Amino acid sequence: MSRRAPALPVALLLLGVPALASCGGDDDAAAPEGPGDEVSLGETLDPSADAETLPPDVAEATTELRGAVRTFSDALLTGDGELAYAFYTAECQTRVPRGTYLLIVTRAGEVYGEPLPFATYDATTSREDVDGEPTEVAAVDYTFRGADGLVQSDEEWTLTDDGWRLSDC
Repeated sequence: MSRRAPALPVALLLLGVPALASCGGDDDAAAPEGPGDEVSLGETLDPSADAETLPPDVAEATTELRGAVRTFSDALLTGDGELAYAFYTAECQTRVPRGTYLLIVTRAGEVYGEPLPFATYDATTSREDVDGEPTEVAAVDYTFRGADGLVQSDEEWTLTDDGWRLSDC
């Protein structure tokens, strides 16, 4: 999975462009068998530990990719910046200023105000070397029902010790 330049799709909202991220779709569980193997799925491996930075009721959802993407997108659409920011990997949290991100998500909450149902969801996972360690990564595409402008493509997620985290920053 290639690392792209830092980008905040939600920041486009500040410019009047409705672009956000979320998921919904296929529930078949599968896992890659080795480096380079890719699998399209809706849910995947459980991590060895729950997320420490997420509220306990949300932490369980991060053990599955689809649940993490769903909860993250709901947080964005409802303006819950603290929860959305907690879904970023530690690396993204060091690259994206918390205050700026919270303002962007607050604006998204003003525009949308509620979770939207998913129209499509597709995730492709693979094992890649990240900082010299084999790591489960995913590229996630999703759209929302009733909101044609809300499309996320190739959003990068990484399975960490704390569950699936957004690594697309």
